[in-house]
Amino acid sequence: MKNNGKAAQAVAAMLSGKAPFDLATVQTSLKTFEIAAQKGPGLFPDDSKTGEDTHALPKIWENKADFVALFGKLGDDSKALLGSIKDEASFKAQMPGLFKDCGACHGTYRAKFE
Repeated sequence: MKNNGKAAQAVAAMLSGKAPFDLATVQTSLKTFEIAAQKGPGLFPDDSKTGEDTHALPKIWENKADFVALFGKLGDDSKALLGSIKDEASFKAQMPGLFKDCGACHGTYRAKFE
């Protein structure tokens, strides 16, 4: 998940104009999200409901099917964007939608932290 955060920061900096557009960085970030979508559900087995330093909410295990489906959507959307983002214009038009995938999961299944 930390790799996702780093990838998201790089892309967000480009979207906000704090970093120049770089297609290779965008593609690397999208591949990172795609890998995380594949591995993510396995990071939350039923015996991991408590312990460690986590921001995971109990809702994950209460609605596991939805949680796993959100990872699937992230993976599918990341893969689609790998094929459709070709330049800065397509990046700026399409990338915000992927961040909605992230927000859908974080808003429901991740505790707020500072």
